[in-house]
Amino acid sequence: GIRDIGVNGVQTCALPILGFGNGSIHDNDIEDVNGSGINLSTMDPTQGPINIYNNVIHHTGLGPASDGSSFHSCISSPGEAPSAGSGTVNFYNNTLYDCSSYLNSAANTSSCAISIGYETAQTGLTINAVNNIFAAPSYTNSGSVNPYICHGSWSSYPTISGSNNLFYSATTPGSTTGTSGLTALAVPTNPLFASTTTPGPWTNLNLQGSSPAIGAGSASLYPTLDFAGNTSPSTPAIGALEYGSASSEVQITVSAVPSPATLEQPVTLTATVAQSGSSVPTGSINFLNGSVSLGQASLDSEGTATLVLSWLSVGSYKVIAAYLGDSNYPSGESGYVPLQVLSTTTTSLSASP
Repeated sequence: GIRDIGVNGVQTCALPILGFGNGSIHDNDIEDVNGSGINLSTMDPTQGPINIYNNVIHHTGLGPASDGSSFHSCISSPGEAPSAGSGTVNFYNNTLYDCSSYLNSAANTSSCAISIGYETAQTGLTINAVNNIFAAPSYTNSGSVNPYICHGSWSSYPTISGSNNLFYSATTPGSTTGTSGLTALAVPTNPLFASTTTPGPWTNLNLQGSSPAIGAGSASLYPTLDFAGNTSPSTPAIGALEYGSASSEVQITVSAVPSPATLEQPVTLTATVAQSGSSVPTGSINFLNGSVSLGQASLDSEGTATLVLSWLSVGSYKVIAAYLGDSNYPSGESGYVPLQVLSTTTTSLSASP
C-alpha cells in the first residue's frame, strides 16, 4: 500500500530523450495522494512492453501537490520526452475511484482518472485500455470537465483504444470525449462497490454481488490473478478485484478507550477485521500488550470484537489485536495503539489560621 503522499504515489523518471519502457507497474494499493497515483512522465515501448495492471488507486488528486504539479489523476502520462519511441502501452484491470478530489476546488481540465499529454505531444503512441473501472463521486466541478479521460491535444497525442471498460460519475460530466470505443457498458454505469462512504483500504472497492462489472471483462488481456491474489476466471470482472475476493492479508484496526485511564477505571478494547468479500470475518481476537495476552473476545456479526478490562495496573501499554483467522480469512495482527493507566491521586487543602 502507498498512502499519504504529497506528490505522486509512483513516479517514473523523465529523461530528455529516453522514456520509461520494458517494465510493469502492478498490484499496488495507492490512496491519499496529492498529485497522481501513478505518474508516467513519459513512455517508450520501443525499449520493451509497458503494462499497467491490477492497481487499485483511489482518493488521489487531493492537491495542491508539493512539486507544483497540475496533474491530479489516478494515472497521468504528461509526455515529457516527445522523442521517445512509438508503440502500444497496456492499461488493464485497474480500479480507479475518486481520482480528482482537486475538482472540488477548481475546474482543472488536467484532473481526471487518466490524464494524457499535457506537457508535449508524444506522437505515435497507442494506449490500449481494457477492463478498467473509471469511477468518480460528485465533484463540485464535475459538470464542466471530463472526469474520466483528459487530454492535452486530441489531434496530436496518442491514440486511445480498448474495450470492456466501465465509466461512472455521480454527477453528469461536462464531457465524455475519448471514452467512445473504450467501453462495452453504457456510460454511466455504477460499478456498485461494497462501500465508498469514507476513504479507506482497497477492501471498500470490492464488488457487490449485483455489480454489472462481474463477468463483463474481456479475456483478451487480463492477469492470471486479481489484485487480492485470487485466480481470475476465464471471463473476468472489470477492474482489479473479482467478486468475493479475499485479501492474502487481513486488515485489522484496534482502539483503547479511554486513554489515559485511571487505576481500576474500565478500559474498552475494540478490534475490527475488515470485510473483503461476500462473507463477514468470524472467529476471535486475542488482545495483546506486546506479546502478553490481555484477553480474548469473539467477533460479532459485523466483524468487531470488544473486551472491557478494569484490572490493568499503572503503566504504559502497546495494545495489539491478533486475529486467529477463519476458513475465509487468514490470521494477522493490527498495528499497536498506546494506552496509559495512571494512578489515582488525592488532593487535600488546608488553610491556617
